[in-house]
Amino acid sequence: AGGAQTALKAQGLVAQGRTVMAGSGPLLWLLAAQTLRAGGRIDAILDTTPRRNWAMAMFHLPDFMLSPYFAKGLALLREVRAKVPVHRVDTVEAVGKDRLTEVVCASGGVERHLPADLLLLHQGVVPNVNLANAAGVAHTWNDRQLCFVPVLDADFGSSVPGIAVAGDGAGIAGGTAAAERGRIAAIAAGRALRPDASVPDTQAIRQKLQREEMGRAFLDWLNRPADRFRQPEGDTLACRCEEVTASQVRETARLGCEGPNQMKAFLRCGMGPCQGRLCGLTITELIAAERGATPEQVGYYRLRPPVKPITLAELASLPISEAERRAVER
Repeated sequence: AGGAQTALKAQGLVAQGRTVMAGSGPLLWLLAAQTLRAGGRIDAILDTTPRRNWAMAMFHLPDFMLSPYFAKGLALLREVRAKVPVHRVDTVEAVGKDRLTEVVCASGGVERHLPADLLLLHQGVVPNVNLANAAGVAHTWNDRQLCFVPVLDADFGSSVPGIAVAGDGAGIAGGTAAAERGRIAAIAAGRALRPDASVPDTQAIRQKLQREEMGRAFLDWLNRPADRFRQPEGDTLACRCEEVTASQVRETARLGCEGPNQMKAFLRCGMGPCQGRLCGLTITELIAAERGATPEQVGYYRLRPPVKPITLAELASLPISEAERRAVER
């Protein structure tokens, strides 16, 4: 689904043919609304939100109703539900030999077959921690958002002196909250560089950030993806780049592989072009499930720069500093 949203925003392209959207989370509904507004076609939405999530989410409903997300979310749901059939399901399966022909879903033991040309999947958003990880920033497992997040202080300073992490890289909280986090981190950086400088007070910014984050607990607990979508089975690909299946990862974990970095030596997981950005959390959770450990105990990939693959041409085009020029001349 993220790819479809990028195509829509960047090139104005919308899905063609029989389209089914499946998953959970606010962005699933946002993409559906954006697609419909752009004249795209959506034949059905399959909501995979586990019913048990409501039990935890309801504790945070009062705060959510006072947050900016409540009215926006309600309007979004009404807009989409008025135009597209929505089915609550427990399982989703894409069927087809050379191309997708149908989507099979089930709920309460009742199976439904939906003819489809395109299936758009979304199971939430997690922070990209690769850059902070490569810089040596300490991270911890966030059980609410089911991901690793950097360990930060009140000014979003990290465990590495001089490095702050703001925005969604500090944990998913929405666009407005990301901007407010950035302001707090920037003011703290200015104060650290020039203690005698006059910098704005952050109290009003922190209050705005607090209001923006009020509804996050409800959204996070409600939209936690079910285990079956985070911890695949059988021939489902766990690492797309190296074409490693979930069963291969599970079998290797049972042989005694203790974490993702050791898994690299066995199966090359996380060593492809994405450098673990797509498979990292899946590999961690699969190993944890097989070993009866927590994701915190299993850990994440050890990352080194460059964080993303770059070509020799891109390296050659980088500006050369005066210090580098003198080093070569000597």
